[in-house]
Amino acid sequence: MSDDVGFPLGGGLSLIVGPNAHPKLFDLLRSMARQHEVPVAPEPVTGRSGTDGWHTQISREGIPTAILGIPIRNMHTPVEIVAIKDIERAARLVAEFAASLDDDTLGSLALDAD
Repeated sequence: MSDDVGFPLGGGLSLIVGPNAHPKLFDLLRSMARQHEVPVAPEPVTGRSGTDGWHTQISREGIPTAILGIPIRNMHTPVEIVAIKDIERAARLVAEFAASLDDDTLGSLALDAD
């Protein structure tokens, strides 16, 4: 049996930090999560995330990318386990973030902008 623990079910989401995640987008999502009382924990990923985020990030001139994780057990098996509360939190956070987007958001993500 593996000693890997991962993130606790029902304890909130993970938000990837590393080369596959845009740092300002990470900050925006973490701030929004705090504002809406959605628990998020940074998840360091030092290389490719194994998600479609990598392909999105390097597409064309580059697309600011963030990756939220929902804790799960027994991934890719017929008996995956997840806390419904974490799915609801992820949906709420993504909906609130999408609703907050305006014409200035993309410009604010430029890495050379203050």
